[in-house]
Amino acid sequence: MRVCRDQGKGLSCGQADAACRGEGRAIVATDEQAAGVCGVSAGPFGGARMIQNFLPVLRELGMVTIFSDVYFSNAGKLFDPATGKITDAAYGSRLDKFLNELVWMARALRFGRKHLPGS
Repeated sequence: MRVCRDQGKGLSCGQADAACRGEGRAIVATDEQAAGVCGVSAGPFGGARMIQNFLPVLRELGMVTIFSDVYFSNAGKLFDPATGKITDAAYGSRLDKFLNELVWMARALRFGRKHLPGS
């Protein structure tokens, strides 16, 4: 897994990767980044076990996970074959909640890094 971010240094992911590649170092900059997880499965649980096992990995990498998860169950039946759009209208509100929480957490963490002492 390779995760990178721009910490206000003006480097894109590609530029940062190129800068480090010459020294043989991998870029893993995950400290205090917001993370959310969506699971997909062909069965009825939507990747629930994967999500529960993946959250500690993200936390160990220093990421701050949000409380909302999205489970895409029965993926073979969930999408319209002609358009690729989700056929279950309930997912609209689930995804809105998930994305709103993720954006809020990212903004809160950015504010804290910028304005709170010791960050």
